[in-house]
Amino acid sequence: MEHLRTWKTEDLLQHHRWARSLARHLVTDESTADDVAQESMAIALERTPEELSSGARFRAWFGAVVRNVARQKGRSEARRARREREAASLERLPSALEMTAFTEAQGLLLNALLTLDDESRHMVLLRY
Repeated sequence: MEHLRTWKTEDLLQHHRWARSLARHLVTDESTADDVAQESMAIALERTPEELSSGARFRAWFGAVVRNVARQKGRSEARRARREREAASLERLPSALEMTAFTEAQGLLLNALLTLDDESRHMVLLRY
């Protein structure tokens, strides 16, 4: 069974600047790099194996954690962007030309409706 090391926050904070720098090279913007570094720090606090207590071995493991978090965040953002694009295409607003054509068609329909006798107009209105 794998034993987990209990980190003191001060011990782990030594690696924060390095994690932030690595994250900045892996993602597109500053705020995402901050998120990646912070999530990586949380993972390291919770799950660092005891045998990684030495600096070099920890740094290699922690680098893999930062890269994995950045990759997961990139996939998540890509999926979110795709969902938003698909939803936006379904919500497309009509163009000015389409709205004008629709309004003209409504006017023609109203004029045709007004030319009907009362009984026919009443039946059409009840139906539609």
